[in-house]
Amino acid sequence: MINTITLSSITQYSLIAALSGLNLGVDIGSIGSLITNFKSFQEKYKNLTDFKTGLMISIFNLGGLFGGLFLSKCNNEKGINIKFVICLNLLIVLLGQLFQITGFNSWIFFVFGRFLFGLGQGGNNVLCPFYISEICKTFNNINKFTKGNSVETSKASYFQLLITLGILIGNVSNYFFENYISNNSLQWRMPIFTNIVITISMISLFYFKVPDHQELIAYANNEMNKFSTETLIPFERGEEEEKSYMKEKMVIEDKYKERKTFWKLWHGKPLYFWRVVICSTILIFQQFTGINYFFYYSSILFKDNDTLPTYLINIALSSINFVATLIGLYIIKKISPKKILLFGYIGCSGSMFIFATLGVISKNPNLNLTMITYSMALITSIFIVFFAVFLGPISFIIIEKILPTESKLKTLGLGISNSFNWITGFLIGALTPTINSLIGLKLGYVFCAITILGLIFEYLNLPDMYGLDENKREKVWYLIDEKIPNLQTTM
Repeated sequence: MINTITLSSITQYSLIAALSGLNLGVDIGSIGSLITNFKSFQEKYKNLTDFKTGLMISIFNLGGLFGGLFLSKCNNEKGINIKFVICLNLLIVLLGQLFQITGFNSWIFFVFGRFLFGLGQGGNNVLCPFYISEICKTFNNINKFTKGNSVETSKASYFQLLITLGILIGNVSNYFFENYISNNSLQWRMPIFTNIVITISMISLFYFKVPDHQELIAYANNEMNKFSTETLIPFERGEEEEKSYMKEKMVIEDKYKERKTFWKLWHGKPLYFWRVVICSTILIFQQFTGINYFFYYSSILFKDNDTLPTYLINIALSSINFVATLIGLYIIKKISPKKILLFGYIGCSGSMFIFATLGVISKNPNLNLTMITYSMALITSIFIVFFAVFLGPISFIIIEKILPTESKLKTLGLGISNSFNWITGFLIGALTPTINSLIGLKLGYVFCAITILGLIFEYLNLPDMYGLDENKREKVWYLIDEKIPNLQTTM
């Protein structure tokens, strides 16, 4: 039973829910180096081809695809609340990690463990940011009556911040495990054990410390009922306009109330399905910037250089990523999210083009390879800065504000959007080793071209709603729907 809710308690709940992002980040930061660099791992699983290497790393994304679609659903009427589903997903994550660390004697079992890990993580990649966003909204609803300080729903970006922290932890811990643990059997298992500790910690904290969203809603309703109509905050100007809008919204919601959730998402107004399409493209183009090309495979991309140790490059990149994300969390409060996103596309595509060009000319034996290697490391760092400041945190904030406000529709929309993110990540992760063997660093040109397409698509289709509250954002979608009324029926 909740006795009181404060700003500090909301922050605490948000950080605990964001630990799922830390789990994901440690895996991103450690798995690529573990599989491609640890001799103890390669001795355990001998004769790994490029295809097997890519599959070991990326099958996690395939699990995330199914988890995001099927393990992100809640039904409070049947007692399946969001807290229960998040804890269930964490147990699946733990089971997958145990399969990986056990090892058995076949790479297939390791791959199966990676799939289970992704399955649980995929569900929580939808539910944990959603949970953070919803508890912030609930807290703000209370403060509309009590005139207290509101909290920003951008706390959902804690999830992205802890992903970047996890990547840094994964890279730093890999360096120590590889260089200071001599026991081969223990060495390659330690990165996985690190993540198991995080998973068990989150299960404990989330189960015992964090209330379910329905408990918060019940508390909010009780608090708001304490205030009579005399104590409510006076309506601002435009009261009749606001009432008319809310009445129109309620009529539309009642019309679709008895329909299945997916049916409502396809036919719902204003432009529910098109909004999901935009959200999906944001995450697809985010993957095609090539961010995981660097985080998963930097050990391969820089393996031919004798100047900079790959572990130093990995740690430097993940450190830059974490610090730049902190800067990004400040910037998103000051600038239009659409402008931030577009600037990120421009920076990432330009950096990737230069990186690919440097990679191509590095094959020329007459050039100074040391200078080229330093230049490639520098331009990779610049790419990471553009991604972390302008794309990483802002993407999920934009998505949260675009999707329909009804809880079931929002979680379904998040699940669908994330499914495209996972499948894109799977394809990039699985095919990169093979493609790299065929065309080398020219693959960077492909990422550059697709990112430019993303820039054009989002510029044309993503409305700029900076500074608008939830009701005003819905009004914008109604206006867009009036201008293109047949959009969904012609898709």
